[in-house]
Amino acid sequence: MSTRTQWILYSIARIVLFLGVFAILMLLGVDLWISGLAAAIMALCISYIFLKQPQRAPRPEKPDSDAVAEDAALERDRGSEPKPE
Repeated sequence: MSTRTQWILYSIARIVLFLGVFAILMLLGVDLWISGLAAAIMALCISYIFLKQPQRAPRPEKPDSDAVAEDAALERDRGSEPKPE
């Protein structure tokens, strides 16, 4: 599954979670702004704990250009050393 698809599914899950909590709070008779704030906080906490976020997936590391240059210089220097006989 591509990263873009993972982000879309994750975003849809968070929106559905928010709307579900918001609807439950509204049915319980909580004020509109309190329901919105509480639903946002609860949806954030629940999604953080239970949903696997796409950004948590390990990304392949790019080699550092300085490290590559240093490695090349070391290899070049090793090749020019006189060999003991």
